[in-house]
Amino acid sequence: MAEDASTDHPGSGDLCPLEYFPNELFLNVYKGLDIEAKKVFRLLCKRLRDRSDDHEKTLYKDWVLGVEVGEGRFLTTDLLIQLASQFRIMKGLTAYFGYQGHYVYQTVPRLPVDKALVHLNSTHPELENVSLYRGTCTQIGLSALFTLENISVLKLERFDISGDLSSDLEYTQSLEKLILTECFIASRSLTPMLRNISANLKHLELFLTSASLHGVGVDGGIVFPNLTFLMLTCEDNRDIDQHYFLSGIGKGLKVLKLRGESYFSTFEFCFPELEILSLRSACPGCPLKRFSSSDFSNLKVLDLSGSKHIDETVLCGILTKAKTSLTSLIMTGTNVTLNTADSIYGSFSSLEELNLSCQNLSDTGLIKFLNKTGETLSRLNISGSTVSLSQMQYLNSSFPKLDDIDLRFCDNIEILGLLSLLSRVSPIARLKTLDTNAYYGLSTNVIRDSFPTITIDEFYDGE
Repeated sequence: MAEDASTDHPGSGDLCPLEYFPNELFLNVYKGLDIEAKKVFRLLCKRLRDRSDDHEKTLYKDWVLGVEVGEGRFLTTDLLIQLASQFRIMKGLTAYFGYQGHYVYQTVPRLPVDKALVHLNSTHPELENVSLYRGTCTQIGLSALFTLENISVLKLERFDISGDLSSDLEYTQSLEKLILTECFIASRSLTPMLRNISANLKHLELFLTSASLHGVGVDGGIVFPNLTFLMLTCEDNRDIDQHYFLSGIGKGLKVLKLRGESYFSTFEFCFPELEILSLRSACPGCPLKRFSSSDFSNLKVLDLSGSKHIDETVLCGILTKAKTSLTSLIMTGTNVTLNTADSIYGSFSSLEELNLSCQNLSDTGLIKFLNKTGETLSRLNISGSTVSLSQMQYLNSSFPKLDDIDLRFCDNIEILGLLSLLSRVSPIARLKTLDTNAYYGLSTNVIRDSFPTITIDEFYDGE
């Protein structure tokens, strides 16, 4: 009898006593443990490990639906709702509609995505992060998007965004990050959308195929007081649209990236906390003129890749202001010669990356600029330039941390000038060159004999 009694006791036999805990009590205990304690908890017995794994799946925070779900079935709205119902708590959703990447987009019925969003809002109000990608022509309504109560991150790629925002609905004010990539949206929809979410927005990326930015900015009553990250890639925007948009950005902006043809008027911008300024392929005119009144005391990265109309006097003035904070300068494909680099007052104290891969770069300009850098420089790229390094006798700086040098497509390099440069860099530097450079007097054997610890990476033309 005693043996039978002990067998019926919850703590007897091969069962762990915690196995008899009610599920709610188990969850309360498990949630209160730190990461290390959870690892130990899972090792107590197989049943606790299984219950722990089930609990983690229930609380999975980044739910990803693949391109195809099940046996050849495309993701539909009803299937999305059905799968979402399997999760008690869901804070993140990434859903793909149709094929992605380089596959041919399949013919998929137009999906009522709005229906799914409305359902998710009612069943999963805790949803914070939503990313939707599509491979077919799929529409999505503004009202459905912005009634998600607690959403803080929203990313849409290749959607047709349509509809108007109803004035009798209360729209989310929790959205902090919005990314629209290759989306078609009419201006009459874009303007009210931005007006409703601008108050708390901190991160905004717009790659639009149709909409104009007209009416966005101070004059349009749309301002972004808390925005810290802004990236704009917009086609066919008039000069007045873009500079009015920037006029509504608060002084706390830290990252500004403008892609494509950026047109500027005489309006000047001042963002004292700006750390990254990227004006890729900005033309016509010199967009830097519009920022010349800023102090740039916090600027760390300046990227002017592809900009063909840079005023070098304005550039040197900005670099003077940023000389103590700048860590990366990228001018790939620009028209600069840097002949006026000696007008930069003082030297760079933090510069680590210098990309001067531009055809017009002169030997004089290169030497003048390198004399402004020194101990912090670790990466130098002058690939594709016509410099010969023939004026190395005027170089006054050494570069003990410079361990990455790119000389690909530099057909005019003189071996004596290169040896002079390599004598001033890190003894374990890595040199990138083309095997065809040997035909222009750049003998890798001479380099290896002179600097045996330097690694030479020879690339074939086209790599």
